Amino acid sequence: MLLSLNLINKYLNSNFLVEDVVNSFVDIGIQVENYYKIQRDYSNIRIGKVVFNEKHPNADKLFVCKVDFGNEILQILTADESVKVNDIVLVALKGAVLEVDGKKIVIDVRKMKGMESYGMMLSTNELNWNNVKAIGDKVAKFNFDYKISNSIGKYLKDVINEEDYIIEIQPFANRPDHLGFYHILKELSVKLNTNIIELPVIDVDNINNGNINFDIDIVTDKCRFYSGIVFDNIEILPSPIELQLLLNNIGIKPINNIVDITNFVMYELANPLHAFDFSLVGKKIVVKKAKDGQILAALDDKDYTLSDDDIIISNDNDEVLALGGVIGSRKHSVFDNTNSILLEVANFDPVSIRRTSKRLGIYTNSSKRFEKDLPVYYTLMAYKRASFLIKQSLPNSNIKLFISKPKKEDLQDFESFIGFKTIEIDLSKIKKHLGIEDLELSEVRNIFNNIGIIYESNNVFKVKTYRKDLNYWWDLAEEIAKIKGFDFFKNKALLNYKPYNYFNPTKEISLKLERDFRECFTNNGFVSVIGYNLLNSQYLKLFDEKFLELANPMSY
Repeated sequence: MLLSLNLINKYLNSNFLVEDVVNSFVDIGIQVENYYKIQRDYSNIRIGKVVFNEKHPNADKLFVCKVDFGNEILQILTADESVKVNDIVLVALKGAVLEVDGKKIVIDVRKMKGMESYGMMLSTNELNWNNVKAIGDKVAKFNFDYKISNSIGKYLKDVINEEDYIIEIQPFANRPDHLGFYHILKELSVKLNTNIIELPVIDVDNINNGNINFDIDIVTDKCRFYSGIVFDNIEILPSPIELQLLLNNIGIKPINNIVDITNFVMYELANPLHAFDFSLVGKKIVVKKAKDGQILAALDDKDYTLSDDDIIISNDNDEVLALGGVIGSRKHSVFDNTNSILLEVANFDPVSIRRTSKRLGIYTNSSKRFEKDLPVYYTLMAYKRASFLIKQSLPNSNIKLFISKPKKEDLQDFESFIGFKTIEIDLSKIKKHLGIEDLELSEVRNIFNNIGIIYESNNVFKVKTYRKDLNYWWDLAEEIAKIKGFDFFKNKALLNYKPYNYFNPTKEISLKLERDFRECFTNNGFVSVIGYNLLNSQYLKLFDEKFLELANPMSY
């Protein structure tokens, strides 16, 4: 899992150094594998708007453009015939240094066929933005990007960050929540004593579905929950540059605004999402087992032969729209001309996903998450969050339909179904367990505020949480210990012990001395190891001749 320092600081409304974040991760038990800096040079690159364009009078393949930078208009020549008036472009001015295909190019004023060019309009390749998509194959146009379009005249470095740090962590098997960075930042915010932003969402549960003839049918117990949201008036565009650069930095290839939002929400909240072109879906989504021999034409440009152990998303025509929880069909995905989408947010059985993924050799970001047994609660968060981001990105889009179905229509305990559980404990037990007599309930509430909901009744409280690793009161005590940190506990290692006369030891006192020393070291971060002392006599001769040789040794 790759985390962006810029994004961490954005969500925490702070400006922490990478060392602060990495050390805090380590303190709360998150395994940091590595961190590194990403640096780009945007010096002398400026945002401009094309206000004039005509053919060069002395060259058939050159065009003369006037680019407005707010306080000045400069003449820029280009060979890209697709550049039009009102295009938003990035221009490297005199002194800019570009690195293209491993070679450095220094920009200067150039005379081209008798006319001067005061800069160079850039492509994404010349910006060294690998995989980043813009309008146009040569000169990149950024009309689609609200932030850049509203920054005419500004230097790029003042609009897009030139540097970031990427922190690589290794989530533990029992922490599927750590596959969503927002869940990780909840813990980090408590450790760093700051507040995490509340994610803006749209509550789509009360959407009026009108007269749209569409339904969802779950006919396998391998799908626990399936939600579908239909948007119309969709325009498929490149995502904002900041989002594309972020996805690129964390190892996710940008595709388009809709697919990038589904990938970002998966990265943010752990639950995968998928978007279909709604015009290609039909009148019904059917979640069921595949038939032996059915073929999936997958998004990775490969065709897979399915078995009845696999979960498929199909329609009323029995077409395979997706391999549930693993990968979608390239025939029913989002295309450049898509104007309505079905956003899928579902929850699948982890064992089934693991078997399918392993048998077919398909390991996607989606399958890796569903294998970890995500709680259904994540789907409720994901579809509300994704709906907000789609509406924010495309204000003219409309939510036309929302259907959400569990595999069981009659749920006796909805909270248990979506993954919530309640742990009741006595604060006195935590105090005794941790050795913190002055631990106040208000402090515990503050620590657990980002884990669950606390209900107080005298000195007994309940925590409601969706985390897989929290099941008993001592799990919660461990969370307090992680937030308090090693420095808090290290000076308490030998506080309560009875004095003994170690200079005239009895057998019992000698054992006590040995135990005290062992506990002292282990309480201060050392590891106690009991070695195997029945060794081959030839090995022991390397160290000392004084050893006891057994007639029936365990090894030779």
